[in-house]
Order: sequence, then C-alpha cells, then structure tokens
Amino acid sequence: MQAAQLPEPAAVPVQRRAAPALAPALRTISGETPHYRARFEVAAADGADAAEAVKEIVMGWLHAKGLDVPEGAADIAVPAGWTAADEPDAAKAVRFLGLSGAQGAAWAVEADELDGEFSRRRWHTRIGLAPAGDGGCILNVQVSHYAVNGFFGYQRNPLPSVPRVVRDILASGKLDVRIGASRVSVEEIYLDADTLKRDFMPSLTDRARCLPIVLMTTDDDGKTPVWDATEFASKLVGMATVYVIDMRDGVLVQAFRDLLPDRTPAGRYRIGRSAVMVYRPGIDLSTEDSLSACTLFTRHRVERYAAGGRDGFINVLMQGLGRGIDSRPGDVAGIGDVLWLRSRAESERQGERIERLRARTKAPAVSVKAKLNTVA
Repeated sequence: MQAAQLPEPAAVPVQRRAAPALAPALRTISGETPHYRARFEVAAADGADAAEAVKEIVMGWLHAKGLDVPEGAADIAVPAGWTAADEPDAAKAVRFLGLSGAQGAAWAVEADELDGEFSRRRWHTRIGLAPAGDGGCILNVQVSHYAVNGFFGYQRNPLPSVPRVVRDILASGKLDVRIGASRVSVEEIYLDADTLKRDFMPSLTDRARCLPIVLMTTDDDGKTPVWDATEFASKLVGMATVYVIDMRDGVLVQAFRDLLPDRTPAGRYRIGRSAVMVYRPGIDLSTEDSLSACTLFTRHRVERYAAGGRDGFINVLMQGLGRGIDSRPGDVAGIGDVLWLRSRAESERQGERIERLRARTKAPAVSVKAKLNTVA
C-alpha cells in the first residue's frame, strides 16, 4: 500500500531586518578638499537683527542658483533629501535646519552642487549662524570640493575664489562685518610710516588678534611678488588682512627697520625685498618663540608655487590659512551643530520631565509617612 504523499510545506520568505538608513543630514562626504573657510562677527548697523539680515542674503543667493525655498521653511530638503553624495548626477541639493530657544536661534544651511566646468566635481557649502550679544551673530562659512564616487583620474585645482554669498554679505551697507577687532578688508592696504606705527604694528602684536596678517614687500621697481596685489587680496577676503610695504619709500623702510631692529628678537620678524610673510595670531616680538607662527615666502618660492599657474600660490595660502580657522564653542558651522543643539535641548527636556516625575513619586510617600506619625 502506497503511503500518502504529504503536501510540500509552503515556502516562507526569510524576513531580513532592513539596515537602518542614515538620516539624510548625517550622510558623510569623503575626500573633501578645503577651498574657503572664514568666521565672521556680524552686527547690524541700524541695530536690527543681524542674523535675519544675513539669512535674507543667503536665501537670495540660493534663489539666484535656482533653489527656490518656501517662505518660513525651517527644515526642508530640495529636491528630495540630502542625497548628493549618493547620487552624483543630482544637479543640486540643499538642506536647512533651524532651532529657536531661550538663548536665541541657531540656523544652518548646506548646499551641494555640480561644478559648472568639471562634471565629476561637486562643491559643498556650509553656512551656520549662531546668536551673539546685542542682536549680532557669528557667521561660519566653509566651502570644499570633492570628486564624485567612482571617478578615477586627475582633477585640476579649481581657481581660488571667495564665495559669492560672502561678497554679498560684505557688500551690504546694513552690516558691520568683523573678525575679532579687525574690520574685514576686501583689498590690499598700502602702508606708510604713520599707518605702519599706528595700525600695522599694534595689530601684529595684539594678543586678541584672530585674523592672520599677510605682509608683502615690493622690489626696487615697486612690483609685488604676486602678479596683482589687489586681485591677490580680493581672493583672501575673510582669511587674512593683506598689507604692502613699498620698498622705494625710504622713510617707510627706515621706520620698518626701527620698529623691528637688527640684533634683537624683533628683527627676526622683518622681511626683505620682494617677499611675502604670513603672521598668524600670537606674535610676541620680545622673543623668537613665536617665529613658528610665521611663514616666509621668498620671490623664488612664490614663483615655484605659481609655476603651474599664477593662482597656485593663492591655493597654497588659502588651504594653509583655512587650517588655522575653526569654529569655537557655541558656534554653528553646519547642520551637524544644529542637530547636536536639538539633541541637547531634547535631553534637557527629558531631564526636566524625569525630575518632575521623581518629585511626583516622592510626594505621596512623604504624605503617608506624615499620616502614620499623626496617628501614632
């Protein structure tokens, strides 16, 4: 007798738990190369809210790029989430995050877009605003570039430039933009004997100075080591103040020597003809210990960096200066900082809720004990 054939068991699909997707704002971009970095202290000249004025300029800059943002949007994504790193063919992506609280409003925007000339390069811009006293704000701007995933080959360095949004903010007549005590200058400053003593030297040795100084000296014909001092300074806006000493001015040269005399530690900080010196913050002329905060570029060295193109030297300076500029505690430099502030605010709310619950649970116990004592 043939045994009855049992039916085949139904195939049960294996249920695999999907890996949690990264939050759009937390996706990282690898291989970024710094291009521009600056930290500004902004105040409104008419006493208005500086942060709102900066936001308006930033939104206009995005609108000019074709990124229209609905009014009042605080946390949105265009076109569909922060996917630029994963979808290199997406032309543009932008994300906003805002946070309002008792201490003021923090706000950040990150934009990612294709390079107009090199199709396998993307530009990543981070803009962050944090409140400061008296209606002012701290503005952090970072611009970097990176090659899209899967690209193999050589990339020519992009031309050095100051982001248009920064130029728009500086061009606004309603905003006072400074870096520390230094007003942001958009062109080089030619010194004379008076301004050397009155402006340059006090700034050089100011302990509170946070903006690097770039000093250039001319040759005997009045030519600077770079092709155009004005264009040179315009590409370092927000990253350094550029001064020039015309070595044909005998009175100025003598004043420079008198202020930084030979056979003293101060004399080591002086430079000769046709050279460029970068003075980072923390210069003490009474000792040679702060020479490590100085970088000298002779004319030969400048020409060597510019051998592949005249902007090569500026790229070297921009990357070096950018490494020395960083956000400070309390600053907002990007979306990650706003997310951290949100999580901290949420943690504080949860902590207060737990304390209220603890107080509520202790209250009945005290009341029962009091009743027992009364009965006794």
